[in-house]
Parts: sequence; structure tokens; C-alpha cells
Amino acid sequence: MKKLFLTSLAISTLTLGLSACSPKPDTPEEILDASIKAMEETNSFRIDMNIDQDLTYGPRSGEPDKQTAKIVTDYVKEPEGLHLNTHMNVAGAKVDAEMYLAESEVYTTSSRWDHWYKGKEDGYQPSLDTVRKVVDLTERLGWFKTHSKEMEVKDDDQWVLTFSGEGEKFNRFTEFILDLSKPALYHSKYLEDIKTNELTYTIYIDRESFLPVESEINIDIEMMNELDGNEMATTQTIKETYTKIDEIEAITIPS
Repeated sequence: MKKLFLTSLAISTLTLGLSACSPKPDTPEEILDASIKAMEETNSFRIDMNIDQDLTYGPRSGEPDKQTAKIVTDYVKEPEGLHLNTHMNVAGAKVDAEMYLAESEVYTTSSRWDHWYKGKEDGYQPSLDTVRKVVDLTERLGWFKTHSKEMEVKDDDQWVLTFSGEGEKFNRFTEFILDLSKPALYHSKYLEDIKTNELTYTIYIDRESFLPVESEINIDIEMMNELDGNEMATTQTIKETYTKIDEIEAITIPS
């Protein structure tokens, strides 16, 4: 009995010792590494995105156009599928759209159309390629990590990681933002001389699961529309929340 007690005590002591020695994420890079690993092990989730932007077409002297968008995406990695609902308000014109991806087939519809398209997404915004970038949170966290040395970390109920910057090194990410928010419904390929005046990106990460909870992007951009040579400028706030982690089953097309 005494031998059994000592053995149990030794095991408990060893377990406590290992727990005490287990490294916990502390730096931005370590926190993001843990978050990337958690996302890699996740198979499904929902992203609720709200976009508010002021768009000026021409010199920054007149009143900007107000544009808003709400995009809700349910995504499953394996087998890949997604269901996306978009509600946009562009200069007072409202456009609703819906997309399904299931069994490698794309189905889209819009309030501008009176039917569904199969295997066609021309005119649908955002495009499937852009949506895939949105739902690839592992890739985005990896990009965020490349700026870990510039980050501020707030250790609260959640980890809050923030960095700010400006300049050409952010242009690729800025193009992604433009394709997502569609200023005046233009694709980034029609824009030239893109200039990122200011970018602030904040991610909130759960301390227990290491999964991202929400994020906020604030960005100020100037560019040139190559179709007519006019200058354009936009300031945007993009807020996302990440929910229904591993709660979504395979995406199916409604009958």
C-alpha cells in the first residue's frame, strides 16, 4: 500500500512538473504559431464580415460615397464547400447575392438576376477566388505573423495583437482588401498606382483554444482607375467575427 502511494505521488509530482515547465505562448510570433496550428486542425467555421467604406472618385474635395457590405460565409475544408450571403449598399443601391460551392460545383444568384447560375460566377462579387482567400485564415495568420516584430500585444481576457504600417510592402494585401470590398465595384486589376497610406490590423485570439475570435482592419488607400484615368481614394473599416468552429457539417445544395 505504501509502495502504491509513493508511486502515485511520484507520478503526480512528475505531471505537475511537466505542466509547470510546458512553455506557454508569450511573444506575438509564439501566439500566432499556436493560432495557426489550431486553425490547421479546424475543419469548419463561420465568418461574419462587416465592411464600411467612404469612397471618393476624383480629387478628395467632394463628399465621399458611403458603401457598406455584410458578408456571411460558412466554410468546410473537407469536403470543401461554402455558403456565402452578401448584402451590399453602394451609393444607395442595394444588391443581395448568394453563392454555394459543393461537390466542386459553383452556384450563384443575385437580386439583379431572376435565376441561379451553375458553374458561372461572372458578375458575382466577391469572386470565388477572393472568398477562398477570405476563408484561408491559416494563410492570413501566416501573413500577419510576418509583421510580428512590429506588433503590440495586450494580454487581457484574450490576446490582442495589433500592428500599423504604410507603404508599398502592404500593396499585395491592399489588393486583396480591394477585391473583397469592391470600391465602386472595380476589381484591383483595373487599378493602378495603389498607395497604402495607412493600415491598422488587430486580431483577437482566445487564450484557451488559440483560435481567432475577431479582427478589425482600418485602411486608407489611394489609387488610379486605369479605365478612365480618374483618381480614387477609400477609407475602410472591416470587422470580422469567427464562430461555429467545427459545428458546420458538409455544405449541401438546397433542392
